[in-house]
This record gives sequence, C-alpha cells and structure tokens, in this order.
Amino acid sequence: MNAAIEIIFRSLYHSFAWSYNFVANFVSGGDWFTWLSTIIEFLPKQGNVLELGFGTGYLLKLFSQSEIKITGIDKSKQMVNQTRNRFRTDQFPDIVRGTAFEIPFADISFDYVISTFPSEYIFSQSCIREVLRILRPGGKLIILLSVIPGKFNILSLFGRVFLNYNNKKIPRILLMEKISTAFYPQPVEIVWKTKDNADLCFILIKKDE
Repeated sequence: MNAAIEIIFRSLYHSFAWSYNFVANFVSGGDWFTWLSTIIEFLPKQGNVLELGFGTGYLLKLFSQSEIKITGIDKSKQMVNQTRNRFRTDQFPDIVRGTAFEIPFADISFDYVISTFPSEYIFSQSCIREVLRILRPGGKLIILLSVIPGKFNILSLFGRVFLNYNNKKIPRILLMEKISTAFYPQPVEIVWKTKDNADLCFILIKKDE
C-alpha cells in the first residue's frame, strides 16, 4: 500500500503536475488553499523567506503581493514550469530547481524557511542541517506538516479506511511520536491550529541567536 501511494504522489508531483491543484483541492473538499495560506500567520510582514518545495507556486504568488521577499526551490522540473505559468514574464519569482539536501544559497541568507505538506525528506538531518546553514541567527524553519480533516472528504475517508483513524486523537498521538524522534536533537515547537474544523499541525524550529 505504501509503495502504491508513493508512486501516485510521485506521479502527481512530476508527470501529472498539471493536475496537482485540481486533485489537491478535490481531495481536501475545497480547503487545500485555505490550509496552505495558514502558514502566513507565522510570518512577519517583511523579511527574506525561502519556500522548500513550492509546487505550483500558490504561496509564491500570494507573497509576491506583499513586502516579503520570497524565493522558492523545488526539485520537480514540471512544478517549476507550472509555477512560471502563474506569472507574467516581468513578474517571475526568484525560483531555482534543486533539493533540500543541497540548497544553492549562501550561509545566513534567509530569515525564514517554510514548507507545506512536505514528503519524508523533511525529517532528514541532512535537510535540517542545510536549512540551519542558510537561516540567519534567530531565524525559523516553519513546516505545515499535516492536517487532520474535520469534515468528510477524500482525505478523511482515506484515514478511516486505510489508517484506521476513527477520531482525531489517534493521528495526533502518532504525529507527536514521530515528530519527537524525527527532529531530535533539535528543539521543536509543535503548534496546532484549527481551520474550518480541520486540525493543522505546524512544526517550528528556531536557529540559535
């Protein structure tokens, strides 16, 4: 089952990237972009921000209308193309194709690094080390790690059928256990936010001053 799911998600992020927004919005019951936008609540009105895995560029487009200087990195060629299609030629954001294991930016370049619904790479110590390298002292890595839907949709059905989640307590407990071990020894702050009865799990890792 896990292998099949991995293949589906890999295809959706690469060869079927053109359908990503539609599929994500459909399976979330129309809440996908509301969930993504919630990460804005953790950011100031100004600063240099790097987005890991920008996907189709929804947040890049959103931040382009603010005073935040947003930069993006994604390993998918198809997602880079999808993002460029969101912008006029004279408004292309500062985006690069690359991975979180070798971020092509200088040390202490960013105030914040953000990532929304990342895959397993985010738990790698190699990724965390790279993020801490490019963060300025006092900067933060902010991850929208997961969501526990509060209403019936494809995601909640998947959790009940395949993962045996009968209520919100079970996935909360499992997430807490995984987080506590995956990011060790980094000090981690876990924040839960509720949007439209869905519980969003955020991870905050702050670089020492």
